[in-house]
Amino acid sequence: MFLKKDSRGYYKLFEWQDGKQRYVKYIGKDPSSFLKDIEKGKELLEKLKDYPDLALKGGQAALTEHKRRKTGKVKVIEQKYRTIVIDPPWPMEKIVRQVRPNQFDFDYPVMSIEEIKTYSLPVNPDGCHVYLWTTQKFLPVAFDVFEAWGVKYECLMTWVKNVGFTPFSWMYSTEHCLFGRVGNLPLLKLGKRLDFSAKVREHSRKPNEFYTLVAEVSPEPRIDIFSREKHEGYDQDGNEPDKFTVK
Repeated sequence: MFLKKDSRGYYKLFEWQDGKQRYVKYIGKDPSSFLKDIEKGKELLEKLKDYPDLALKGGQAALTEHKRRKTGKVKVIEQKYRTIVIDPPWPMEKIVRQVRPNQFDFDYPVMSIEEIKTYSLPVNPDGCHVYLWTTQKFLPVAFDVFEAWGVKYECLMTWVKNVGFTPFSWMYSTEHCLFGRVGNLPLLKLGKRLDFSAKVREHSRKPNEFYTLVAEVSPEPRIDIFSREKHEGYDQDGNEPDKFTVK
């Protein structure tokens, strides 16, 4: 198969059949997403060599399951913490967007809702602050997750982003984090705002402003679970702790 660009600048996909070019499908003005899908298809074929049974799954689901098998089960954290920040790998589908091309890939293994609910949270039973990041889609489910963990919901923090995207109707220009407690551990400071503004970076990367705010109001020891970047004052747990570390 091959791409051809017409006089108006639009790309179409063709294939050779019986020595003639046969039209297959319309691609559009920008073929980059199509070409990325082709590369993902090649990657999937390589993954199937390791686990042929993954052929029964969809493309992204197969890639996700492959990485899950390679990284192994989520480990249990033995130490208990006064402050927990957790950004679980919600079972979401990736969205290809021209406006945010650096967010095309997220091949970390996602978890089912039931797996997230049964995750063993390393709370200090004498008192703990819990910060649970969620997405617009999974915001209602996040309250159920808190209940399953035995965390009492208190309020909703909102990250106001400098950019957003419009998947359906409204522009998604915010992201949310539930705050709750186990026990009655007080805040170190009162009166801090629940909203904060910060620039968007890579997919799933949370802003430094958030970690600074949490450190002001919640005591040590602190841990950042499913972490992909080291922050001062926080222990880390996750399969890719240096994902966003500047080399």
